[in-house]
Amino acid sequence: MKNNKGVTIVNMLIVIIVIIIISGVTITGGLQILNNSKNSKKEENLSAVKTAVNNISMQLNLAGTLTPANTKLYGVPASSVYKDEANLEGWYLIEQADIEEMGIEYIDENYLVNYNENKVILLSDYLTNGID
Repeated sequence: MKNNKGVTIVNMLIVIIVIIIISGVTITGGLQILNNSKNSKKEENLSAVKTAVNNISMQLNLAGTLTPANTKLYGVPASSVYKDEANLEGWYLIEQADIEEMGIEYIDENYLVNYNENKVILLSDYLTNGID
């Protein structure tokens, strides 16, 4: 009769390799889910900012002139922040405090908004690609 006295090193290595493979698959899948969630939230926030800008643009069409007296302008003129950028005339820089004032939460991005043209772009996209 054979006398088994425990686990061999080969058995231990096989178990460790299987655990490493399972951990790698789980971590990779979890990171992908987190990235998808962040992208989805970013798109949702962009949509919320676009909706707020659309409402202000509609007020512009009804009032004829967009002023702080007849509507709430969020942000600061982007041309005052980025003085060397000539193509930012009419654009406003919307930062996190402005976005929270709009009632939108969980935003870590800044936006450029043109109320007259009813356009919204991510500031990071503008810095990378410019205005389309």
